[in-house]
Amino acid sequence: MSFTWRRPTPQRARALAPHGANTDLRGRHLATFACRRWSDLPLLATWSLVLAYALFFGMLTVRRHEAFLTSAFDLGNYDQALWNTAHGHPFALTNIAGVTTRLAHHVEPILLLIAPLYWLWSDPRLLLWLQSMVVALGALPLFWFSRRRVGAWPSVVLAAVYLLSPALEGANLFDFHAVTLAPTFLLLALNWLDEQRDGPFLAAALLALGTKEEIGLIVALMGLYALLIQRRRFGWLPLLVGAGWSTLAIGVILPHFNPTGQPEHIGRYGALGKGLGDVLVTLVRRPWTPVALLVEPDRFRYLAGLLLPLAGLPLLAPEVLLLAAPSLAINLLSDYAPMHTLVGYHYPAPIIPFAIAAAAVGVSRLARGLEGARPLVPSLGTRRGGIPERREQPGSFLEGAPAHDAPSPALRATLPSPSLNDVDEASARSFNLPTFNLLTLFVLLASLVAQVRSGATPLAAGFTWPAVTEHHRVGEAVIAAIPPNAAVSAGWRLNPHVSERRRVYQFPDVREADLVLLDVTMLDLFMHPNDLHAQVETLLAQGWGVAAGTDGWLLLQRGTVANGQPPDGLPPEFYSFARLKAPPRPEFAMQADFSDTVRLLGYDFAQTVDGPRLTIYWTALRPPAEASGSEPRLRLWPLFLDPRDGHVLEDTSLRPLIETLWYPLERWQPGEIVRTTTIPWQFGSDYTVAVAVRADGESTSWLQPRILSSDVVPELVHEGKAIKLLDVRANRPVPARRLVRPP
Repeated sequence: MSFTWRRPTPQRARALAPHGANTDLRGRHLATFACRRWSDLPLLATWSLVLAYALFFGMLTVRRHEAFLTSAFDLGNYDQALWNTAHGHPFALTNIAGVTTRLAHHVEPILLLIAPLYWLWSDPRLLLWLQSMVVALGALPLFWFSRRRVGAWPSVVLAAVYLLSPALEGANLFDFHAVTLAPTFLLLALNWLDEQRDGPFLAAALLALGTKEEIGLIVALMGLYALLIQRRRFGWLPLLVGAGWSTLAIGVILPHFNPTGQPEHIGRYGALGKGLGDVLVTLVRRPWTPVALLVEPDRFRYLAGLLLPLAGLPLLAPEVLLLAAPSLAINLLSDYAPMHTLVGYHYPAPIIPFAIAAAAVGVSRLARGLEGARPLVPSLGTRRGGIPERREQPGSFLEGAPAHDAPSPALRATLPSPSLNDVDEASARSFNLPTFNLLTLFVLLASLVAQVRSGATPLAAGFTWPAVTEHHRVGEAVIAAIPPNAAVSAGWRLNPHVSERRRVYQFPDVREADLVLLDVTMLDLFMHPNDLHAQVETLLAQGWGVAAGTDGWLLLQRGTVANGQPPDGLPPEFYSFARLKAPPRPEFAMQADFSDTVRLLGYDFAQTVDGPRLTIYWTALRPPAEASGSEPRLRLWPLFLDPRDGHVLEDTSLRPLIETLWYPLERWQPGEIVRTTTIPWQFGSDYTVAVAVRADGESTSWLQPRILSSDVVPELVHEGKAIKLLDVRANRPVPARRLVRPP
């Protein structure tokens, strides 16, 4: 015997009533209960997706912060501005050189609503949790909007597609930005505009306006939509308010607070002009200039990345997709590459909600076109004589019910009154539900492909959970010792960990700083390792003292040179980041001497998103000065060679080994083990990895290598000056491992 689940209908529910019961009473109540319970399941499923997303990305973003993967731009900037706002200094900001207020960069009045939360929990992690929760909630208005077009369960799928969007996840992971909250507010506004609920629409639109100065232009287009498509005079209000707000913010507020007298980011539109006035003149008088920018290949890739994960269906609802036109134009016309990079930045955030909503409308139109049930009409509701039009609204319990299952008049009296979200039985029979299911599943498949390629969940290729190491714990202890009222200058990645204070700066800007916080092992986006080393030497020469120095962490204090401070100012424990406490276990074991100075013990090789990373383990045989004199400076020299002719593709002349930059061979003690790691860099997919040791004096010479033992077949390259470690082909290591070990 087999059982087939049949969706509850009023007649089936009445059949469940006990024999002899009053079906006019109990049957009606049971029918109502069964139908409502069934219709609640899609909403509950959507809520489950919302909670899962908020929990996962809340934990992931906080973990990234604990692993020092957030930065001054922009978690540190927002955290300081909000902390100052909560302490009576609205929008005050010292974290960017040359400005004193957040209003010099962006107009985001929503920060005034967020700042009181700092009275409850003053911590940058608050912003990361808040952002993840608000972004997740955007799935709900998308579900409501889609349900009126494609049905309840297909709308759950579209909500999942929204939350799986790599562009949305990338914006969520990129620190905190007020504009990343905009998708949820814009989806709420779109849904309520669709329902013609003007009060809630205005509330959501005002929240969206507060996230960034450009959003007013999107709200203005939504007003234009109400005027032209819905034919409602109400559209004049959002049209005028939105356009007026963006004009005020971009044309008055930003120039007033910015020292240049121009909006901060107008320099990113150099192809259109030097200032805001020039840009506007170019757009009006020479429209072919922006058109030429829009047809460049990287702009096409941006649009393809936006549409392909949605199977191109947003193109079937251009009137919805074009609501994002202001943000699309702002991103695509910019000279600044991150603005037309779809994944990894916050810039596409205002575009995503309209792309997904347009996909929902596209599914509906394509399905109805395939069924031949209805013409492809404008997507949002219109009015007939001031009364909302009754449209086909799949997703209620009547959806797909056969004619003979229609509820009786007596039962109808017990059911909720029909609203804009309900459908009548004629509408329910006007299309075939499986068509909607298949189309939405096709969109889900496309989005899953995009998720695997460039998403941020465990479904994505290469996903890793951020590691919090002992080195990070050491840094937390150093940071905990900083007085709360001290003015601090901190490195790019360290900045958001000390940003809750009246004065904080980004190193090398030290202005009125009392303390400087650095981690020399951490790459700084705005500072070359050589420059960082030179800046520290300059500060030490100017009388700054070392308040703390351990495992690569430095806390420098102005004007306090400690008694007994070493000549270079750095205590011995500072160098522990380069020295190993235990013997290494390299992936490739090898013993090779370079003259009688230093011995190679083995190496690890890894491919990262930024390029290859080579880690080599060394030990000093005896003090280098004794072995080769005091004049030449010895340099460990990893090489990446062209396999065709052997010329050098990459070495450490531009991207030095950080360990030997701070702890050169001349200081190594015999027997200690030192680990060096190259800075990842992209230079091709086929190359040979080798290593040598240079002696730089009046002329460059090379220490003679001698291989003692090796897991791989040994070979000298680069005219016999370097040891070949392995070949890489198509970005995959191809080590020439021994099949048998020699006796």
